[in-house]
Amino acid sequence: MNFRQAVLQASKEANLHFGQRVKLRIILAVPAYRRKLEEKLLAKAVKLNVVPASTTLDSALPQEIDWEKVKEFIKEWLPIIIKVILVFFML
Repeated sequence: MNFRQAVLQASKEANLHFGQRVKLRIILAVPAYRRKLEEKLLAKAVKLNVVPASTTLDSALPQEIDWEKVKEFIKEWLPIIIKVILVFFML
């Protein structure tokens, strides 16, 4: 697994309201928006020491990363990051 795959899995499992799910689908459908979402989540995960600082969106370092912990982190922060991205892109 890598961070990008963790974002996709967590977004499917996240407890989001209908409007947030619609916005998330738009974000995931547009490559620039999806990339921004992934980058913001990764930056926050690194800042909070959920993943090592050397982690990239596509790096797969299963021995170093607890992917379940990462998915739980993403599910927790996803609603907040969606709001940030929507403000940034004015959706």
